[in-house]
Amino acid sequence: MFESIRSYLRLSRLAKALYETQQRQYNSHIEALRKCNRLYRVLGRNYSIVKHQQQELFWVVCTRSAKALALEGHTVVSAVPRKKPLS
Repeated sequence: MFESIRSYLRLSRLAKALYETQQRQYNSHIEALRKCNRLYRVLGRNYSIVKHQQQELFWVVCTRSAKALALEGHTVVSAVPRKKPLS
């Protein structure tokens, strides 16, 4: 029972990650870095850049989605957690 729940959660995270890759796909690492920084400034969430296994494609996805893609064999290029300023 627990294994089927874990499997369902893993597949749902992977489905979300694949949807995000379709929305934010870039041909160069520099473009992906720009979008990653822009998303952080606008939304305040941590994003990661993931490189495709075989092609020169870069995806900007949230950190949780990056972990799901890494389990499928893709490479997480940069996942720098940002610290919020103390107020």
